[in-house]
Amino acid sequence: MVKYNIVKEISIPENVYVKFNLPAIEISGEKGKITRDFMFKRVFIEKNDNKITLKIKSATKKDKTILNTYVAHIKNMIKGVSEGFTYVLKICSGHFPMNVTKEGNKVVIKNFLGERIPRIAKIPENVNLEIKKDEITLTGYNKEILGEA
Repeated sequence: MVKYNIVKEISIPENVYVKFNLPAIEISGEKGKITRDFMFKRVFIEKNDNKITLKIKSATKKDKTILNTYVAHIKNMIKGVSEGFTYVLKICSGHFPMNVTKEGNKVVIKNFLGERIPRIAKIPENVNLEIKKDEITLTGYNKEILGEA
């Protein structure tokens, strides 16, 4: 039997389903489905009942860092498919009043710092965007894609 220096367990809540197709892990829930690859060979990932167990033996500082990163990613995936994430952004314009509008799957920013050419930002799939007065609200279930928006 192999002894591991570090063992971390993550409990899987109800209505969240985990499917292993290593190195990929697929987590699905009420809000959607997220698939992610976990490629580091020294971290062993397995599912037991309603828990995901991550194990590592003879851990160095780098191994511990990667293990904790994997734990954070899996927890974010579980939270995303069960609860979702919301970011609220504030539109701040002082001297040059900006105009921010949503056009289809794009955000158009006009008069940014007095520029004549409007800036255009694409909204990724599965991200909902609402603009109310001087606030932009982004909602979605994948934290990484939501952070790119």
